[in-house]
Amino acid sequence: RSADRIRICAQLHDLRDKSVLWSQTYDFKSADLLAIQEEVTHRVSRSLALEIFPSATVGARRYTRSPAAYDAYMKGRFFWHKMTTEAIRRSMDYFNEALALDLEFAPAYAGLADCYAQMGSVRVAQMKPLDAVAQARSHLQKALDLDETIAEAHCTLGLIKSWYDWDWNGAEREFQISLGLEPSNVTTLLWQSLLQTSLGKKQEAIASMQRAREIEPLSPSVNLYLGMAQEFAGQHDLADRQMQHSIELDPAYYRAHMFLGKLLSGLERHEEAVVELRKALSLFP
Repeated sequence: RSADRIRICAQLHDLRDKSVLWSQTYDFKSADLLAIQEEVTHRVSRSLALEIFPSATVGARRYTRSPAAYDAYMKGRFFWHKMTTEAIRRSMDYFNEALALDLEFAPAYAGLADCYAQMGSVRVAQMKPLDAVAQARSHLQKALDLDETIAEAHCTLGLIKSWYDWDWNGAEREFQISLGLEPSNVTTLLWQSLLQTSLGKKQEAIASMQRAREIEPLSPSVNLYLGMAQEFAGQHDLADRQMQHSIELDPAYYRAHMFLGKLLSGLERHEEAVVELRKALSLFP
């Protein structure tokens, strides 16, 4: 985005030799993001010639008809990924703003469910876990009642089954449903990676985060969680470099400093660890 313009670049890659098979850039005025989304979808479909993908099916997602509600939802997702107390509260405000504009905007209910799940977690810790998960389940059910094909809703259900229910098989199933609906859902890949690590599937956990990084290479959180997966797999040098890269992308991201400090402490590089942990505390007391 720049001022009142939005540019979208679409590319088709051959992963075998890293070549670019097709590329196209689209420029629009950003007055109506939903109309832009629909227009780009149709143009890309026409350009690629659907016979290339004989088994593909393209479904219509039921988004809100309100551009303002959609914009508020996207802002909510932006702040949600920061994973701080203040950011989660701002995220909730934006999701509620989206619902005030459109009460049937299912993704916004899924967003609120995500927020409540975090409010009861150790990283945000603003509600008693049982109270938080009750609110999360309530909003999640509203999302699924409106549209059960929302990848974000199945991602959140997988998170609840993992964090709160300890239903590992159920969590894995929901993450796979989510990725089946939206293969590029980075949040699902992140939570799936944490679950795989917990179950001892360390290489699968790394693969999930490598896939997420291919989708969002400049995300500090994605790069950090790839480093965490590498750390749990005993790849300490790779993890060190990956966490340093996360800090380069966003020096104010406290979690990168926190987990790098933890990694350095485990490697008995204690003076360096203290520096990173103090930095994390200064950013998020």
